[in-house]
Amino acid sequence: MKHLFFILWVVLALASCKKDKDVPAATTVLMSQWEITNGTNTIAEAYSFDAGNKLSGSVYNNTEFTNTPVTYSYTADAAGKITRADKKNKDGAAAGYNTYEYDASGRLAKISYFNAAGALSSYYGFLYAGDHYERVSYSAAGVAGSKTVFYYTPDKKNIAVYKQYTSKGDLYIQVDYTRLASRNPESIYPYSEMYILETGFVSENAVDAAATTYGAATYTTTYTYTYDAAGYPLTHKEVYSSGEEPSTATYKYVVK
Repeated sequence: MKHLFFILWVVLALASCKKDKDVPAATTVLMSQWEITNGTNTIAEAYSFDAGNKLSGSVYNNTEFTNTPVTYSYTADAAGKITRADKKNKDGAAAGYNTYEYDASGRLAKISYFNAAGALSSYYGFLYAGDHYERVSYSAAGVAGSKTVFYYTPDKKNIAVYKQYTSKGDLYIQVDYTRLASRNPESIYPYSEMYILETGFVSENAVDAAATTYGAATYTTTYTYTYDAAGYPLTHKEVYSSGEEPSTATYKYVVK
């Protein structure tokens, strides 16, 4: 009987080992680079990661500017929230840094911009309400400037409208979005992290069209995308009713 139990235990152990081997290893898909071409100008950003696949650095380049590429290194807190971004110009010289603060719900509450000498130059404050949130610009002295109000879709997964106001409270620009069911390139990490650190939120779904209103004039931007078999965006193109030359974005990924 003991011999029978031993054989049964070996069979079960072997079956368990085979089952473990049949389970594929978990993978993480990370965006490694995006690049936007518009006419003769190219804007791109490439990302680097630490051992835990968290964003550790980025290199930003804009062919219109002579001081790029610019290198950023990021510092995060114990919860993984980025709290500081240090900037270096293409010659390696320190070019200032940004700090990021969050509210009790983990939402971005303040972005502060410091120059190379370590002096505060300006900052943004964020205020959150039920169907929208606000990003308000301030001078180093705390004087309020322009304000942008972002309105969510009913499910709060996307931005439906944003309105930008001057420091006097006049509406300067309004953008109304319609969206697709497919994935928004900006929602893929770490591009998503960069977007949140700039605007406070990132939409889940890709834009179908955007109607931009300046005063009495409205211009429409239409978007088209290509995706891989897993649903990750590979390219997207924007066409502008204003007659501006179309732009094309490409996206690259790493699997870890």
